Amino acid sequence: MEKVLLGLSGGKDSQLALKILKEANFEVIALTMIFNNYSEMDRKNLERAKKICKKEEIKHEIIDVSNVFEEKIKKYFIREYLSGKTPSPCIYCNEKIKFHHLNEYSKKLGIKFIATGHFADIYFNLKEKRYVIRKAFYEKKDQSYFLYRLPQEILSKTLFPLGKTVKSKEAGYSESQEICFVTSDYREFLKKRGIPEKEGEIIYEGKTVGKHNGIWNYTIGQRRGLGVSLGKPLYVVKIDGQKNSVILGDKADLLKSEFEVSCCNWILWENPPEEFNCFIKIRSQFKEKRGKVRVQNKICVVKFLDPQLSITPGQSAVFYTPEGDLIGGGIIK
Repeated sequence: MEKVLLGLSGGKDSQLALKILKEANFEVIALTMIFNNYSEMDRKNLERAKKICKKEEIKHEIIDVSNVFEEKIKKYFIREYLSGKTPSPCIYCNEKIKFHHLNEYSKKLGIKFIATGHFADIYFNLKEKRYVIRKAFYEKKDQSYFLYRLPQEILSKTLFPLGKTVKSKEAGYSESQEICFVTSDYREFLKKRGIPEKEGEIIYEGKTVGKHNGIWNYTIGQRRGLGVSLGKPLYVVKIDGQKNSVILGDKADLLKSEFEVSCCNWILWENPPEEFNCFIKIRSQFKEKRGKVRVQNKICVVKFLDPQLSITPGQSAVFYTPEGDLIGGGIIK
């Protein structure tokens, strides 16, 4: 019987993944990670995971990754907001924390495979000789967008039991779709971390129309809570971290076709072609749209066929084939 190390959060998705793996005749060892120094959420997740493991009579490992999570995820989250960008902590957590520690712990235990409760699929592409992530069959819950930074070393041993699941019918606790260390508004998290107010200008059509107390209180596309009233709807169209200013505009100003991405990671190819057509997703809840990507050294120039709203620096642009294979992606500049 082949062994697999399953990341078990205590939510219903990882519980369903456990059930599918056992039905496939794997010997499952569960690994639960503590991210936030045994916070209330950590304790609840751990309690649920323990109950599941006891009921299923499987071995349960627990590791505390709070310190590295603080250094690599929380501090990155803060830095991005302070620079005027909107971070994607879940994407980096998958790469640097969850899958990294699953991989390292599986080596420690001599286990060949790792698995998670993500809704995504994976297969070996014979033509490219690479392991490729594909969108989950149950596309409504697809999470492939959050997985584009995973390296081949990890993909080669990864199982996604929920990839071909029609839908999650099992009773239990839903997986959290929110940032695990932000219990309310992200602004409250920054405030509790001692981020001081920093006044700057709010600008519309080149003129100062108000003051703000921190660029991190604003995101691209924001309309409410601007602290400015000019008798018509206004939106945040740009956040200038260097000048500490928030630029407002009309809704039409949010429309954009072309932008750049950096820090690309490629899933489908080892070396991408200089130019390719694809479907592009610019945030997790965005329905991907057709476009073209030009690869220029370490930067990609991305162009939608039709302009899209609120293309946000710090978020990720992820590229797909028409069949739903994940080509790769990068960080929006």
